[in-house]
Amino acid sequence: MNGRCSSDRNIGKFTCDGKSVVDYVACSPELFHYCTKFEVVEFDNLLSDKHCPIIVNFQQCSSSSLLTDAADNIEGSLGNNSENFVCVKWASEQKSLFVSNIDNCKINYIIHMIEDIDKFKITQFSMNQTVSKIGNLFQESAKSSNMMKVSKTKNKQVKRKLPKKPWFNGKCESSRIIYFKSRNKYKNLRTEANLIAMKKNCRIYKKSLRKEYALYQMPQILTIITPPK
Repeated sequence: MNGRCSSDRNIGKFTCDGKSVVDYVACSPELFHYCTKFEVVEFDNLLSDKHCPIIVNFQQCSSSSLLTDAADNIEGSLGNNSENFVCVKWASEQKSLFVSNIDNCKINYIIHMIEDIDKFKITQFSMNQTVSKIGNLFQESAKSSNMMKVSKTKNKQVKRKLPKKPWFNGKCESSRIIYFKSRNKYKNLRTEANLIAMKKNCRIYKKSLRKEYALYQMPQILTIITPPK
């Protein structure tokens, strides 16, 4: 914790004979962000021959704040049942209770997390972790305020109807699937590359339809144009 907290942050004051930092405080990552004071006090020969005293204060927090997250609590309460999902149902009459149930320790933890992020080395992981912590904070408060609703998922499989055409075969279906995938991809991410891919697959799909239809029609056309013997 030396050089990372409170008045000693980014300093790392020497603790032994003005030459080294052999006296230090170590803690878990979860506890680190609850530190409210870290100070290397001036040397006092009444207390030690070479070493400086260290003062460390921690904010009082419940054990649940240190050991669990809201997501873990919710998952445990559901018994890991994959058929259930949890959503928040807001109740205006309980908003005061919701605010009072927000864990101030976790707020400070998140604030320290954000402050410790190097703006020149921001990663997707660090951003996702911070957003997840904020979401879990509100979920936990909602759960304590009886605003959590457990619902069951409906695993109904919708069968897509294929075109009822005698000439629509596996080749048509294959090109159709590729085209639909590229179309959905473009809907989700409208980039020039996705647009070009969608148009290309659309042309291939239509060409496949025309070709298979023509092959299907060919025997009938030959029957018409070929004179009987």
